[in-house]
Amino acid sequence: MPIHLVKNALADSHALLAGLPVDEQARLSAIRHPRVQRQALASAWLRRELLAKHCQQPASQLQFGYSSHGKPRLLNQPLAFNISHTGDWVALIIDERDCGVDLEDASRPRRWPALARHVLSPAEWKSWQSDGAQASDLVARWTLKEAWLKGLGLGLGGGLRQTEFDLESDQPLGRRPDLEQDQNHAWHFGQCWITDCLSLAWAWQRSDRPQMRRWRLRAETQAATGSWLQAAE
Repeated sequence: MPIHLVKNALADSHALLAGLPVDEQARLSAIRHPRVQRQALASAWLRRELLAKHCQQPASQLQFGYSSHGKPRLLNQPLAFNISHTGDWVALIIDERDCGVDLEDASRPRRWPALARHVLSPAEWKSWQSDGAQASDLVARWTLKEAWLKGLGLGLGGGLRQTEFDLESDQPLGRRPDLEQDQNHAWHFGQCWITDCLSLAWAWQRSDRPQMRRWRLRAETQAATGSWLQAAE
């Protein structure tokens, strides 16, 4: 199953809003901040349209529910998915088994030491400081941790500092002390830089690398019909 990576290039967000169910329209219309609303709208529309393609059924027929920690899921379908967005980018991972994805922009101004204290385990914090406190290393670990926590269904409050990653091997290796050894080994991870500053990480219960599909989202001003997704290199 793929990871869909979308560059959000919306010309008319009202056109996308009209293509969503009435209850989702009301929820998204209530968001006051234009940038936050645009991100939420793109995420809602993309997950519905791309999941419909995988399920081979009309997008309007998909029904969503939520876990106890707020992770969205499809009802009456055997697919798992997860979504993340930052700035103008959206990532959506789809698989038959639990999976998670995360995007972070390393170019945004941040208080890096304070963020590191929040994200890194004590051992990782010590290693990060001795290695020169590189922002790129912190962001790589951060995205991997959030992708795994989302895949586990624990949400972002599920213990960033209790999750550790070894980035020295060919593939990132994750560990959580609250999981049995076989549960730790059941998960596989990946992280890459989409741009010089944009980190993408994924966690899923399979050993192969996911297929990456890139899209540019364009909203037409006509009714919500036809293909609005165009491939972008």
